[in-house]
Amino acid sequence: MDRAEFQRLSEKYGDYSSWAIWNHEDELDPTIIESHIEELNAKHVFIAYNASREFQRDGPWANFRGFKHGRKLKFACNDTALRGSYLTDLFKGIKEVNSKNVQNYLTPEVVTENVSLFLEEISDIGTTKKTVYVILGVRNSEVGKQFRSHFLDHLGDVNVKYYTHYSNYSLTDEKWVTGLWKELGVKANYETIRQKYK
Repeated sequence: MDRAEFQRLSEKYGDYSSWAIWNHEDELDPTIIESHIEELNAKHVFIAYNASREFQRDGPWANFRGFKHGRKLKFACNDTALRGSYLTDLFKGIKEVNSKNVQNYLTPEVVTENVSLFLEEISDIGTTKKTVYVILGVRNSEVGKQFRSHFLDHLGDVNVKYYTHYSNYSLTDEKWVTGLWKELGVKANYETIRQKYK
């Protein structure tokens, strides 16, 4: 990806999505991404349901940064083979903390619009048949059900993994991160990575 392409993607998707690169000193800082364009890739696309609230920073690519459990995603990706992965939501522009309430926003028109946007988005970032789609929710979660009902058939034969969302408070950081690594075949040492953020 060159700088011109990065700017085009920033203008088109920067209000909704992000990339799995974090500043070790300031995890809320999305500007770090622009300094590492050469590391951005579509080998893995992480997909959440919707943005639960307003982002903690302004500017493009501010989603998936901060809040109570966001560090789990950072620990899992920033210093491993998952670095530079794409992060997005199925449904854009719906700010709702309770995933069960998102259904109230999903008119047929909203669903159709978001399916179309998602398909355009994954094409624009350069996904291939080898891309792994990581749904941040178990198979029968709201995001899992909506993904299978409305999005999956449009993707054809793709590799999809379902894994519990990082906001799952019943899992420690280590259990969530190492469980994701096991699911995706990532080799890394949790404690070594954790020490970088002391």
